[in-house]
Amino acid sequence: MRDCSLLFFLFSALSLASWSAPIHAEGSCTWSDVTPILDSQPGLRPFLEASFTISPGGSAMRLGKEFEALEGRRVGPYRFDATSRQNANLMLELVIETKPEFIDEKGALLPAGAETAGVVVRERFSAIRLEPLAGESGSAEGLTEAQQAERVAWTQARCNQLHLADHQIQTLDFPPGGKLTGKAIYHHAPTNNELQYFTVDALATNGMTVSESFYFNDGELFFVLRRQPHHPPAQPGSELRFYVQNGQIFKATRKAILPQGAAVPTVMEEPLQVPSSESNQLLVRVSRLALAADPAEVADDYAALLQTPAN
Repeated sequence: MRDCSLLFFLFSALSLASWSAPIHAEGSCTWSDVTPILDSQPGLRPFLEASFTISPGGSAMRLGKEFEALEGRRVGPYRFDATSRQNANLMLELVIETKPEFIDEKGALLPAGAETAGVVVRERFSAIRLEPLAGESGSAEGLTEAQQAERVAWTQARCNQLHLADHQIQTLDFPPGGKLTGKAIYHHAPTNNELQYFTVDALATNGMTVSESFYFNDGELFFVLRRQPHHPPAQPGSELRFYVQNGQIFKATRKAILPQGAAVPTVMEEPLQVPSSESNQLLVRVSRLALAADPAEVADDYAALLQTPAN
């Protein structure tokens, strides 16, 4: 698995199976309550604990009084606050989903709709989700115009430095036969293997393309550049710039990419309004891409991105 400065993992298996049995409100749980479930997946718990500082206490669902023999028993999903060990600004909610199975007094597995007759419940691991914490705000909010201008100038200078520096380069080519062709190129510092920046170029079978670059300083994302020419080529595309400080987008701009040979005036950058939740969502996505060891994971992300026309 590739070593990178944003050590993050988004592990997704089957979705939690729906079941109709009544459940009580949320209750408390501890990390030790879920370790047996995680340990059914070799290496998963050590990976999570090495990647995140996880709160010792969390929340879970509790079975209601309809479960005569199991009232109050904790069941998933289990939720814990988790902070990246590589980026203290990346604070997430770790959700551990399970598939509960109810056993009757004869040892038989109960079908859907008959769960309340269970005397034993066992949980099988289903999936892990990492979600932005609601209501998180960073210190980048409230920057003055002068501070923003200073940070933008620093961003431009730092990107130029990274482009001129020596790097160890790793390339992931998208698997053949998929919806996209393309590759991801990762640039690491030769001294400590710290991720400096990476670029993803993707081309869909319908001709739509996107090129996206992500830049890091001391392990923290500070700039994202996305170029998405419009399809068909005769139409303008877009260039989006996201400036980030302390895990928060403090400025975003958009500029049209004009068709080659177009006789129109130069298009200036214009401010782009982004939702307040966009910062955490961006960190989650970037961290997933930064860690991806399987090029199919990267290709899937950009297949979803190209479903949306360029802004």
